[in-house]
Amino acid sequence: MAGQGRAANGASKKLTLRRSKRGKKTDPRFKNPRGSNFGSVDSIHILMALLRIHLLLIAVSFVATADDNNKMHAEIYRNCSDAEYNEGSPYQNNLNTFLESVASEERATSSFFYKQRVGQLYGVFQCRGDVSEEECRDCKRVVAMRATVLCGTSVGARLQLRGCFLRYGNSKFFSAPGEQLVYKACSPETTTDPGFFSKRDNVLSGLEQGSFSGNNFRVTSSGDSNEGPPIYGYAQCEGDLSWPECADCVLNAATDLKRICPNSVSGQVYLQKCYVSYTQGDSHSHHDTEANHVTAKTVAIVIGGVAAIIFTFIFLMFLKSICKQDD
Repeated sequence: MAGQGRAANGASKKLTLRRSKRGKKTDPRFKNPRGSNFGSVDSIHILMALLRIHLLLIAVSFVATADDNNKMHAEIYRNCSDAEYNEGSPYQNNLNTFLESVASEERATSSFFYKQRVGQLYGVFQCRGDVSEEECRDCKRVVAMRATVLCGTSVGARLQLRGCFLRYGNSKFFSAPGEQLVYKACSPETTTDPGFFSKRDNVLSGLEQGSFSGNNFRVTSSGDSNEGPPIYGYAQCEGDLSWPECADCVLNAATDLKRICPNSVSGQVYLQKCYVSYTQGDSHSHHDTEANHVTAKTVAIVIGGVAAIIFTFIFLMFLKSICKQDD
């Protein structure tokens, strides 16, 4: 009997030694029925690292959402071409060069309007004429960052924010007529007041016939508090248009606007080379029209989705490593 006891103890020690060599010896309090080592120090460290990565990505998405609190960065519309370029191609290198130039500190203080050709790529950037230099600089940084996030590998893209816009593409994308309609929005609130239509038409006529500032930007208004809420009108052309070209473009845009938004209390029309908008009341509310607005929340959704995918992938790899330890 004593011999059998020593043999049993020897077998138990050998079994413990083999388990120790395989790294499987664990505190039974942390061991699930299948023997997975979820309670080991290494596993806990890995899980905590995964949680830190996930929280970091979530924080980035909140930063993108917070950026939308700056109304100058609110997105009005974007157009992305169906044609795409290849990753690592010369076209992508040209695009990166253009976007880096737009966002550079040197370019940020030089002009509200910037046009460049890099190889087969043509690019244009412009700030709204009534923003400050600091607001323009910030808008350049934001729009250059968002362009490739929102339009991916599209050959051509146009991104219009409240304070600035960016457009790039090849010669075909850039050859569209200057009076071609690219975006329209009418407020859901409408009116039948003849006084409103009279003031609105006066505002649009003032935009069509008036002179423009150095940034091809113009603001007009009509009405006072005794006649009800005033109406404000805004127009801007691309910076390289001559005065007659700008006047023609604004005339076309104003005509389209009255046709597209006949009874709306606010509306906006964007053509390839200019835009016209009007609003009743607040002089800065014309870019807050409800119809078809997309903002920086899109960026937050994209980043949040990427965060979820990355975390899910890493977590599955973590589970796979646990299963391997069980084998």
